[in-house]
Amino acid sequence: MNPLRLVIDPELNRRLPGLRLLVTWVDEAHVTPTPAALRGRIELFHEHLRLTYEDAGALERIPGVRAWRDAFRALGIDPARYRPSGEALLRRILQRKPLGWINAAVDLNNFLSIQYGLPCGIYNRNALVGDAVLRLGRAEERYLGLNGRENGCAGKPVLADAVGPFGSPIVDAERTKVTEGTHNLLHVAYLPPGFPDADIERARDEAADLFAKVTGAAAIRQDVMA
Repeated sequence: MNPLRLVIDPELNRRLPGLRLLVTWVDEAHVTPTPAALRGRIELFHEHLRLTYEDAGALERIPGVRAWRDAFRALGIDPARYRPSGEALLRRILQRKPLGWINAAVDLNNFLSIQYGLPCGIYNRNALVGDAVLRLGRAEERYLGLNGRENGCAGKPVLADAVGPFGSPIVDAERTKVTEGTHNLLHVAYLPPGFPDADIERARDEAADLFAKVTGAAAIRQDVMA
């Protein structure tokens, strides 16, 4: 299956110069319940986070968290009202609120997100229509999110296909969610301006390695979009 074309809208690039996407296309994946070995690795990392960051205020030390807060402010978005999803996951972990186990692909997406403090999304490519663009949402646009609510898009960065928005650094849409019946995946790590290149390369290598091991994918391709 050929990867869809994915670009960043010039207006969003103008508002947030240096914004990038780390994109991983995963072909012919086998999405299973989360294996015990991956669960153990994730739970161990959760404990590491609780020991390292005793309270939510300490999350400012994580480059991805700090940079996305700054990026939201630059777009006129209050990061205390609309939290970047990576930070929201980290806060739940520090508060000992369970994330729950969904499936191997989704739980791996969340694991990568908390490791780097980045919003990350995992999408069913077969549910997408046409190519995709990361742009600012329009006043009339809304979608049913994985949080179970209708989410307004006005002024927020969103990933959109020909149908409309299906993802964002805040919350993703129900219509492109990944289940155990999903075989072609699109994984996106939203990279804020100034995010270190060395961390991007590390995240890139880890995403490719883990998706290959956890899903048994037939092919994995990656790119950094600017």
